[in-house]
Amino acid sequence: MSSIILNLLIPSPSVFKLLINLLTLYQALTITYYFTDISPACHMLWNNSDRLSRIYLPDSSIQLLYTKGLITHASTKRMMWISFGYLLSRDELRDIYAAVDNDPNKLRDFAEILLLSYGTSSLAIDLLKEYCKSRV
Repeated sequence: MSSIILNLLIPSPSVFKLLINLLTLYQALTITYYFTDISPACHMLWNNSDRLSRIYLPDSSIQLLYTKGLITHASTKRMMWISFGYLLSRDELRDIYAAVDNDPNKLRDFAEILLLSYGTSSLAIDLLKEYCKSRV
C-alpha cells in the first residue's frame, strides 16, 4: 500500500515531460495574446519560441541581456537560478519579444549573447542566419 502512495507522490519522468510541455504551451499562448501583430524580426524569434523556452543562461548572459536592453531590471530580480542556469520565463521572453519588436537590430544582439552561452550556439546561429537573410 505504501508503494502505491509513494508512486502517486513521486511523478515519473513522463509526467515531468508532460508538465514541461504544458508549461511551454502555456508560455506560447500567453505570448500570442500579447503579440498579435509582430515585426519580421520578432517573427523569427516566434518561430524558435519552443527552443527559446528550454534554454538556460548563465548570470553573465542575463547581465548582457539587461545591458543591451532586452530585459528589464525587474526581470533580472525575478529570475530564479535552476541547477544549470537561469531559465527564461514567459515574462523575460515577453521582454525580449517587445525589445526586438521595437528595434529589429536587438535580434542580432540577442543572438550574439546566445553565442556566448553554453549549449545555445545552434539556436544563435539559426537566428543570425535568418537575420542576415532578412537584411539582404
